[in-house]
Amino acid sequence: MVLFLNELSCAGVLNVGLALFARARGLNEGGAGLLLTGFAGSAAGALALIAVPARRAAGTAFGVALVAQAALLAALATAASIGPVVAVFVALGALLGVTASLGTSLLQSWCDPEYRGRVLAVLALVAFAAIPLGNLLIGVLSARLGIATALLVHAAIAVAAAAVFLSRPTLRRASL
Repeated sequence: MVLFLNELSCAGVLNVGLALFARARGLNEGGAGLLLTGFAGSAAGALALIAVPARRAAGTAFGVALVAQAALLAALATAASIGPVVAVFVALGALLGVTASLGTSLLQSWCDPEYRGRVLAVLALVAFAAIPLGNLLIGVLSARLGIATALLVHAAIAVAAAAVFLSRPTLRRASL
């Protein structure tokens, strides 16, 4: 559930939402291209986990990253100038890299080995389903309520993911 909500909260924003955001803020193609640098953040986040593994505090790191993603999504709703917006997209990308890597690693470590293949197959289905659903959600919300409200809804979904995760002491204390 947490991994699905996490993916749902960010996938649409970093895909279709990026173009909708650029259009709503009056950015041209170059501005939209700058926003796409957020994907460099995803690679940086994954590489950061390689350089500084969060083995002992994986649950804590995952929970903090979920909360930070929610805050960044909410910040995007009011961000106007290109510099801070690019920084937020890069940070979102980095955090999504961290949460995707840590979430998958935590799930693998908790699974009994005989069920690991099935569990990861369900995870793949859930993650791949969240992407088009996230794209649809931000598109519909943006068309009906505006991009700022759409981003706040995605921030609320991220808060829900964090709340589900942080409400479980076992998950908060998880390690790899």
